[in-house]
Amino acid sequence: MILFCIICLVVFLVLFITDVLANINVWFSFILSLILTATPLIICLLQFLKTRKTNYLVIGILAIIAFLFVLFIFLTPEAGIPP
Repeated sequence: MILFCIICLVVFLVLFITDVLANINVWFSFILSLILTATPLIICLLQFLKTRKTNYLVIGILAIIAFLFVLFIFLTPEAGIPP
């Protein structure tokens, strides 16, 4: 499970850095970014509450930061999505 979470976050990071998300429809990129950041967030937090392993907590914190970053970037007026 932790490998899946890391892969989702790395895929989001690669898509964001290579400007793939900027070249497609803003709604599609917003939903794709939310899926790629919210999935590891939910999985890691549930696994941390179940097993109490700090690995899940660290990845969960990184997923929270990525999720908040997505919300901040896409919900600014310049992005084209009305808040």
